[in-house]
Amino acid sequence: MFGHDTLMDAKVLKVDELDKYETSNRSPVELDVTVFCHGFPCATTRAIDIGPSGLRIRTDPIPIAKNTYMEVEFTMQDKHGERLYRLPVYVGEKNEEEMELLFVNTYVSAFHYVNS
Repeated sequence: MFGHDTLMDAKVLKVDELDKYETSNRSPVELDVTVFCHGFPCATTRAIDIGPSGLRIRTDPIPIAKNTYMEVEFTMQDKHGERLYRLPVYVGEKNEEEMELLFVNTYVSAFHYVNS
């Protein structure tokens, strides 16, 4: 699913406050997602949930560090129609089946629809 060599070279964010995030406002989804590393697609997978702080995706077990910087792209339907989003994310918690991708800019207004 992921390109091993591509992800091992990914930029790792080194910011102390990266662990401070909110996951309680997420909604369950079945959403196709493309994950980018260094600007190139490295995985196509499904999101399990999404909210203003980030999303959780299904993954195979992969050797990728927490706080690794990537981008995520997906299409969502809202009151204005279908929109394509490509946003910077970093790896949060992960296990052998799932990975949490947290939005770098949690103030992005595009995701406030989740609570409406």
